[in-house]
Amino acid sequence: MRQTYFISEPLPCSYLANRVERKYFTRISGSNSVEMNDRLAKHGFRRSRDIMYMHACPTCCACVPVRIRVCDFAPSKSQLRTARRNSFLKRIIRPSEPTEIQYELFTSYLNSRHKAGGMEGMTWQDYSEMVDGSVTRSILVEYWQPHENPEAKKELVGVAHVDILDDGLSMLYSFFDPGRPKSSLGTFMILDNVNLAKEHGMKYVYLGFWVPGSEKMGYKAKFSALEALRSGKWSDIGDRSSYELRTRRPSGIGAQFKLQEKTEMQAAVSALA
Repeated sequence: MRQTYFISEPLPCSYLANRVERKYFTRISGSNSVEMNDRLAKHGFRRSRDIMYMHACPTCCACVPVRIRVCDFAPSKSQLRTARRNSFLKRIIRPSEPTEIQYELFTSYLNSRHKAGGMEGMTWQDYSEMVDGSVTRSILVEYWQPHENPEAKKELVGVAHVDILDDGLSMLYSFFDPGRPKSSLGTFMILDNVNLAKEHGMKYVYLGFWVPGSEKMGYKAKFSALEALRSGKWSDIGDRSSYELRTRRPSGIGAQFKLQEKTEMQAAVSALA
């Protein structure tokens, strides 16, 4: 059965001011949803619920899909300190099913970090649909602070929503206790997922889009053994500073196709899949 693709209407960019974004997307479902998720992730698509999408902006290609090559990863001194600082946390892997304590942490995180973002005001139903594991192979990786006193309440401090791909882990979304800024929990969860991938003999940890010039997405470029998807091929990311040009010299799918009819876009991306 032929996969159907669509292109969104222009909207204000989520990452860079004074820019417009468009997304190219398809819906995955049924018996081939896992296979489609695996295949499209390797071509730079990201998953949100049952939607796989990539950027198709007509005048910009700043969004760079990146992944960590697990076998060659070496943490920096700062990342080693972050790992040691959080080494007491207990990792628990759960099925991708929502819990009330997760949702409480999620809303606390959004209210602190993304109060004016597109996820503001997400209800329990919204969260449940976001982490629903019925479409693909996904898990929720929880991080708990244990207590020596058995009567004290254990505390959930971080959650990573992760897809299990055939060649690695795809970190879809992470959230954590905003009251622990010095713990660098976001960085720690990426480091721990690299360890988790290594424990299971997986090759990559997919981080989604790195966006040069975007403060909230810049942290992804700080990891070693980082690969970028360029012209349909994954290769070492190289000099991070050279990517600043990509915000002004588009060469990605959006620049290639500009505002062509979506039927032409379908044929192009279907060839990738």
